[in-house]
Amino acid sequence: MRTIRHSGPMTRFVGTPTQLRSHASQVVYIARQETLASDWEQLKPLLRLPPDAKLPAGGARAHRRDPSLDTTLDPLATAALRSWYRRDYLLLRYCDALRAWNAWGAGLPPDGIGRLRHELERVRALPAFVPFRFWIRRGLGVG
Repeated sequence: MRTIRHSGPMTRFVGTPTQLRSHASQVVYIARQETLASDWEQLKPLLRLPPDAKLPAGGARAHRRDPSLDTTLDPLATAALRSWYRRDYLLLRYCDALRAWNAWGAGLPPDGIGRLRHELERVRALPAFVPFRFWIRRGLGVG
């Protein structure tokens, strides 16, 4: 894993959750690959991009793999990857909490009773404001 340059941990580039927390005011948006289409719609105005700006489409331009390829991993390989990226999983958990708190990736808040559900989702993000050392003690780390 150490010899594959693009497989290095994100904590190397972004920092630990504690470091990111200290720079949270500099974070404009945190997107997820799984919700990229809706994230893109929220991100365009922040970046002052035209409303008709599109993400690349198609396999090669969008860097999509061939869906017919078998990408299953055996349990040992999965465990090795989870171990290698364990710090990244903590960072991801923290980023998800920041996303929820800022309603990034969630679209516009709904009106009426739907707003209550939206705000309850934000409350789940409160660990983003708890010092990181408490995450480990309370089991908020890798989930």
